[in-house]
Amino acid sequence: MVGPTTSVGSSVSGAQAQRPGPGVTATSVAVGVMIADDTKAANSALGAGAVTHGDEEAEYRAAVEDLNRRGGAAGRKVTLVEFHFDMTTGASTDAIEQQACSYFTEDHRVAVVLNAPLTDVGLQCLSTRGVAVFGTSLSDSTDQTFARFPRYLEPLAMSLSRLVVNYADGMHALGFLPANAKVGLLSFDVPRFVRATAQLRQALARHGRTLHEVAAVKYAEQQSELGQQSADISSAVLRFRSSGITHVLFLDPSGVSELLFMNNAESQHYRPRYGFGQSMAAALRSTGVPAAQFVNSVTVGWFPRLDGVRGATYPPAEKACLELFTRRGISFDSDNARRHAGDICDSFSFFALAVSRVRGALNADTLVAAARSAPPLSTAGTYRVALTGGRTDGVDLVRYSAYVADCDCWQYRSGLQRAS
Repeated sequence: MVGPTTSVGSSVSGAQAQRPGPGVTATSVAVGVMIADDTKAANSALGAGAVTHGDEEAEYRAAVEDLNRRGGAAGRKVTLVEFHFDMTTGASTDAIEQQACSYFTEDHRVAVVLNAPLTDVGLQCLSTRGVAVFGTSLSDSTDQTFARFPRYLEPLAMSLSRLVVNYADGMHALGFLPANAKVGLLSFDVPRFVRATAQLRQALARHGRTLHEVAAVKYAEQQSELGQQSADISSAVLRFRSSGITHVLFLDPSGVSELLFMNNAESQHYRPRYGFGQSMAAALRSTGVPAAQFVNSVTVGWFPRLDGVRGATYPPAEKACLELFTRRGISFDSDNARRHAGDICDSFSFFALAVSRVRGALNADTLVAAARSAPPLSTAGTYRVALTGGRTDGVDLVRYSAYVADCDCWQYRSGLQRAS
């Protein structure tokens, strides 16, 4: 949706087009990033230590150095402002985001925050202080999020509101939900996921299918709440098994609920068919989730590094991105780390593209308007992004795959499909 201060297109009229935003000078533009320093410990606490993220600090610095070497963002030098935080200290998400907002607007002044995993708290704080935000590739936003925060875009992601449509379409195309399927959904007990669940019901109904059971479990805002989330998921497994649920869907961009559900299901000797909606299956398998849990599962995906397809061909932009980091001595120990590296390259590529299209002064509103008029961009982490047709999230292509037990891998069941 178009917000009150922006319009689709690269122009913003009136006085706002003449006022540079915070963090902007005639020769430079400051960009904020958020770096979690303890992702390995956080993942290990969940039993997902094999899902690594790489050295994000080194990758961000290398990406900015490379961008500046090539002329910066439309001739402006990009200066990097890093906010470091820990995920396992017990601090709430709200507290971390308030600290980040203060850091980016008081301790320093940035024009935009890139690749940021923010909730409404952080978005509200940054938006009201004149900072644009381009989110991460993993979204838990709905259409209401973008309506509320017109200075927020997700160029590398698919929002929950679009995901559920493509999810339902993909499950239908793959023949995953036969007429006699009894379908369960695992989601979260917070408003944006409640809204996405309602939208998924509508999307499935268009294919003549319904959700028979919905388990909305605790959404863990901090480390201390993971125990309750895990207990809720254990109860959901028992409930689904007792109700005869044969097919299970998930709404969770992080993959945490899938990990906990499938491990718990195996311990209860429960093996429904799974339909995944965000290329998470291969990453889950790498954590040690038993292969038996994946039998007959299918995926609608847009992160080729997480598809788990042997001999897959990755986007050409990924090769250049990884080589950039390799030349600087940065290595990767998992496909998830390579995907994260791709997100960093793509964040700055899209940002530079948007800045090059700004007419008038560079500020949050002109930057967002320019981004929304940008042409499609071939990317490293996904296949292509495009903010076309009024979109506020950019994933443009998806691909279907299915698990093959003989090779303990996935195989594609379609070519690239244009995302709805």
